[in-house]
Amino acid sequence: SPLAPPLPTWVLGAPGGDCNNACSNSGGRICAEVGDITWPTSAESLPKEHCDGLGKTDRCDMGESPIKTDTTCHYCSTSAWYTPPNKMCDNKAGNRVRICPCKWPAPPHAPPSSPVSLSTTCPV
Repeated sequence: SPLAPPLPTWVLGAPGGDCNNACSNSGGRICAEVGDITWPTSAESLPKEHCDGLGKTDRCDMGESPIKTDTTCHYCSTSAWYTPPNKMCDNKAGNRVRICPCKWPAPPHAPPSSPVSLSTTCPV
């Protein structure tokens, strides 16, 4: 079975900001786009560090879900919402505070190393 992708860190965006900026401002990370990670589609899957003790509502009409307000976290229960070709990282509206999945960029691929030749002759 394929390895599960590493879990992102959930970061709060600036009011009215998108997740690309929120992640970039969080140590130079990048937003984990749909297809990279599993976005929250239930109250239970909302990030606890931002949503514990708050109300949780299913709001698929808000194109920026998941969102946090002073009292509530909003998510969208329709998993197709978070399926390519849909994109979520750029979305923003009004003064909504997005809950953004941020990940570290993949390390650049190392150049192929040249084969090491081992001498098989012993010094005489």
